[in-house]
Amino acid sequence: MLIRLILHRRTAGATFHRGGDVPPRRRRCHRRGGGALGCGGDAIECSAPVIDSSRAPAGVSLRQLRGSDATEVAAMNARNRADIERVSPPQTEATFTVAGQAQRITEILAQSALGSRAYWTIRVDGVLAGDISLHAIQRGPVQTANVGYMVDAAFRRRGVATAALRLVVARAFGDLGLHRLDAGAMPSNLGSQRVLEKAGFTRVGVLERFLYVAGSWQDHVLYEMVGTDFVPDVSG
Repeated sequence: MLIRLILHRRTAGATFHRGGDVPPRRRRCHRRGGGALGCGGDAIECSAPVIDSSRAPAGVSLRQLRGSDATEVAAMNARNRADIERVSPPQTEATFTVAGQAQRITEILAQSALGSRAYWTIRVDGVLAGDISLHAIQRGPVQTANVGYMVDAAFRRRGVATAALRLVVARAFGDLGLHRLDAGAMPSNLGSQRVLEKAGFTRVGVLERFLYVAGSWQDHVLYEMVGTDFVPDVSG
């Protein structure tokens, strides 16, 4: 998913994929079998994905991030601290405190107002089950964004991550009018790769030694999804 980094992690069978809050990466060209360029090049025809949000498990929904979510999000991060620290660049204590999350949410809402970010909490029957977002939204001739998410340990292995991702994809290519989404996962993180593939993303290549995580530079498998072609507004 940047562009900005997306981290996917599966620990003890749990889906964990966190994006954002890291420096943007430089994009590379990716080639598929036979040397053909991936979607966006001249050598391959890109088709629009078919999104069926009715396949989401009952009770899974998205809610726009609110300032009042700080307490719940801080508590969720604290419960999942080991996972967060295992797959993310070094975190400050603010990641796990109400005051720190309140400040972070204020910044996210400001970015959202500018159109560079979109952020939701994942709810299962109204209960906080995770968060999911579109980072580094780019307009003009690009029309792309990076996806990141985290699912609370108590809600993993229930299809929640896949359902939430499908809902965000529908919004990205619907209301937000984007053309492309991308995401990444560590090669060893087969669980998150399955989530992306179930949601309709396509593997396009590997970013070597992409991010410094847990004491070493980690490769990431890059995934993408391309929506319907359209003529973008490049007047701005």
